Amino acid sequence: MRFNWKYFAGIAVVGTFAALSTYQLARAQAEGDIPSAEEIVGEETAPPDTMLTRPSGPSEPTRPSSSAPTITFGTGEYLLKMPPADMEKYYPPVFKRYEYSRLMDSLAKYFYELKLDINEGDWDYVEFSFRLFARQYKLMADMHPGMSEFFRLEYLDALAEQLNIQSPDKKAPGDTVGGYEPEPEEMAHEEEELTRETEPGKEGMVKKSSPEAVKTVEKIENESCKPCHYMYRPAAFFAYYWGTRGMKYDMVSFRMKDPLGKKGEISYKEFMIILGESYYGIMNGIDKGEKRYVRIKLKDFDKCMDALDGTCMKCHWEEPDKYMIKTVKPQMKALGEEAKRYKPRKDILNKNLAQIYENVCSGCHVIHMPVYQIQEVWKGEKGSSQGK
Repeated sequence: MRFNWKYFAGIAVVGTFAALSTYQLARAQAEGDIPSAEEIVGEETAPPDTMLTRPSGPSEPTRPSSSAPTITFGTGEYLLKMPPADMEKYYPPVFKRYEYSRLMDSLAKYFYELKLDINEGDWDYVEFSFRLFARQYKLMADMHPGMSEFFRLEYLDALAEQLNIQSPDKKAPGDTVGGYEPEPEEMAHEEEELTRETEPGKEGMVKKSSPEAVKTVEKIENESCKPCHYMYRPAAFFAYYWGTRGMKYDMVSFRMKDPLGKKGEISYKEFMIILGESYYGIMNGIDKGEKRYVRIKLKDFDKCMDALDGTCMKCHWEEPDKYMIKTVKPQMKALGEEAKRYKPRKDILNKNLAQIYENVCSGCHVIHMPVYQIQEVWKGEKGSSQGK
């Protein structure tokens, strides 16, 4: 076997350099020039010296943030988690309005203004846009500690450096130590925006972007905004936007009187079962040719539809014309008249039942069933009566 002397010579050279580097590092640490790993960890975990003079810059360093959960597309699965418990204090009925969503809309506005200014090289406005976005971003991070992994605060400092802007304080003006605590008044908290009166003129605008800043903005969008939106935005809609006026009750906790007077107070799910039994009972009687059975079930169906009329108004009080029984009143009347005939015609009965299903039932099922079943999985069959 022939030896490759060049190969062994190369290994010897690399080994010599490695040993020399290790020796120099150990000597430097012994002389105190370079701290050891243990010393670095000790410095990071040691309590702060309150006797030292604080610098005049930001009062606290940018807090480290862990990586946000990665969203994988094309897997055929979607895990819909219930929003964190500390989120509900920013939504009705705890808060008068949808406060977190309102502030998130402002954050989106500031983000896209900053993104456009950077991408288009509009440097007369970049600092202004950055400060609006940075303050709103940090405000919302402090509002919601349970979602801190989604707020990549370190990117703000990086962006400020890339744009040659002094990084603003970590706390928004007026923000409290414990996070966002709105006053009881309706206009309790409005973000203190910088006034547009201080904007510089647009003379001499240079259309040249900063590649580093563009990449950092993309990181904020892809590693902060998108993962949070995919994980919690649909969940927030299902949890806080589907319920009675003021979210006193969600869909699962809502209760109503049994229109047939057999069970007293029932859930919406139980009501839909009763409604379904009367509807399909009519169809069963038609198929069997039992007109007396059709008339009995039709009476139950009339009572259920009247009850449904009032139930829909608990949530759709601003759109009564779209959800009231009068939308299918002709079909209900035709059903009653046909059932009274000596020989009810099956085709007329089935036609009117089909039109009622198409105009009332199917559309409601497509929209409301997913929400109801998700809330039921989250909160149980009895739900949560938030108003009590």
